[in-house]
Amino acid sequence: MTKGTLHQEVVRRLLLTGAQRRIERVIDKMHPADIAELIGGLSPGEFRSLLNVLVTTGRAGRPPRAARRWARQPDNHPPPVR
Repeated sequence: MTKGTLHQEVVRRLLLTGAQRRIERVIDKMHPADIAELIGGLSPGEFRSLLNVLVTTGRAGRPPRAARRWARQPDNHPPPVR
């Protein structure tokens, strides 16, 4: 199991339990490239939940308008990167 896969599984479990503080601690220890890899492997719902944690805790900047609209709609795929 690679480091990225391990982080994915840990974050997935924490998202399911709603352990926001623990998610914050895991993310704080990760390199930005590892966070990007983590995000790429999440389902749309998991991505939405993680994005919410990152934005509400100030660990991510304000997402673009398209991403905010997308996050409010259920079962969508991530918005395209331009």
